[in-house]
Amino acid sequence: MVQRVVRTVEVAGRPVRVAIDHDPSPRRRWVILHGRLVDELTGQAPGVSPVVTTTTPGLQAFASADGVFGLTGVASAIVPMFVPPDPPAVVNIAVELTVRAPGYVPMTEQRNVALPVVATTELDNGFAPLALGDVALHREAVVIRGRTALAVGNTTEPVAATVTIRQPGLWFSLPSVANGDPAADPNIGSLHPPLARPRPANATLRRRPLDPAPVPLKTLLVAVPAGATELLLSDHVGLQAGHLLQIDEGDPDLIEWQEVATVTGASTAAQPARVQLTLPVAFGHRGGAPARRMERQPAGATKALTRDAIAGDVTVSLADLAGLGATEIVEISGGGHPLEIHRLRLYTAASAAAGYFRWPPLSRVAQLEIEADRGGGQQLLRRLIAPDYTAREHVVDLIF
Repeated sequence: MVQRVVRTVEVAGRPVRVAIDHDPSPRRRWVILHGRLVDELTGQAPGVSPVVTTTTPGLQAFASADGVFGLTGVASAIVPMFVPPDPPAVVNIAVELTVRAPGYVPMTEQRNVALPVVATTELDNGFAPLALGDVALHREAVVIRGRTALAVGNTTEPVAATVTIRQPGLWFSLPSVANGDPAADPNIGSLHPPLARPRPANATLRRRPLDPAPVPLKTLLVAVPAGATELLLSDHVGLQAGHLLQIDEGDPDLIEWQEVATVTGASTAAQPARVQLTLPVAFGHRGGAPARRMERQPAGATKALTRDAIAGDVTVSLADLAGLGATEIVEISGGGHPLEIHRLRLYTAASAAAGYFRWPPLSRVAQLEIEADRGGGQQLLRRLIAPDYTAREHVVDLIF
């Protein structure tokens, strides 16, 4: 119940007592939490204007061009209908904020904030906002592609032999490059689709081959947008919770794998069914797209992630790459979220007949060394590059 406030006001020179259902006195606006957005590669403000939003009732978000951000609110709006006891109480609220900035992966953070509420639903003067410190933004991925060629006089010609392109070392930040730090081990891989949920360092990745299950191929009866968690399938023959679906298998850019949470269908399995997924789909899929049940085969060795990753990341850092081929199907778990299935590709490629090569999408690397090997004991070609994340593609020509 809202506490009624009784006041005396003057009307036409006469005192009149009025009762109102809210206290009209000014309320102090508090900073509830604050921090600074930085580019994880440079350690500096991102150089673009970030946008911070929140879905937490009673809070407003702010962000400046230099990366400073925070959430503010009036206590009575954050904890409405709360009547503080005597002595004052601490109210714990769950706060959510989302950060978007051009060229960076959107990021959502959830934090708990303890609010010491005192009389008239105000905060204690000793309240200190939750300080998040520096919050690292991750760059959107770039594709490195190029051509290998042999210099002949004033022109070039394709290298006759297939050239293997790999990356023997990398640096995760520009300060480490400036400090002359040695290169880190190149134990990274590219995920498709991107991570659906944040995964901490020490989350696990392991090879998980998949084979088609001996059940009818299903199709999506209606299109679904990216982020959907429910599919309407043509049938649910041989499909139940815990099974794995391979969606849009004919499109290498849209293919993804999703685990089934529940199946709700008619009494006859051959009729359509609604399938709830454990995670949202990464991509939009058309009506009529195939959905094939896949069976998990024995898993490979477990690899630990060595760096925290956020939802939307494509590049993951691993303790080692032993036992992983150039392209694998892998499962990732940890961090309290449902298991994910991805295609993992390593950053190695062989140039085609005309000398062209292409790596899978790359992010979270400030500088790396590219090594081209013509084989036959010939001298290796090495180049240091800093990926240009302002473009979708970074072209690198390797001239022997």
